[in-house]
Amino acid sequence: MRKMLGKRKGMSTILAALLLVVIVVVSGSMVYAWATGLFGGMMGAAPSIREALSMDTFTVASGGASADLYIRNIGTVDILYVSAIVEYGGKMLGSPATCSTPIIVGGGAVKVTVTPSTPFFPGRSYTVRLITDKGNQFTFQILG
Repeated sequence: MRKMLGKRKGMSTILAALLLVVIVVVSGSMVYAWATGLFGGMMGAAPSIREALSMDTFTVASGGASADLYIRNIGTVDILYVSAIVEYGGKMLGSPATCSTPIIVGGGAVKVTVTPSTPFFPGRSYTVRLITDKGNQFTFQILG
């Protein structure tokens, strides 16, 4: 046997131990990746819960005293909006109007009336922000 190997010596015990550790770490990480992928697929995704509103249309009253916004809930939960703010040029017109109108998921458009402290001027663009009871803000643009 000595004749066959010649003057070569065997692998040192330190290199053998190091190689064994590398093999164990790599195989352990492969098992972990496989297990999390398997169990993650079995669990399913969490349901998405979100508030979302869209404005179908709006009308401004004669003289610009108020505006009616027709708002539809396109989210996955019912929304209770608690205040409406009208802005022009980055400045709030009057104090926020408080309200407690529910906007139901899958329901029709709900009429939301906003009344600024000064009348809507024809041709000007106004920003209306609706704030929900969860603190989310939805912004819509209307023309006076």
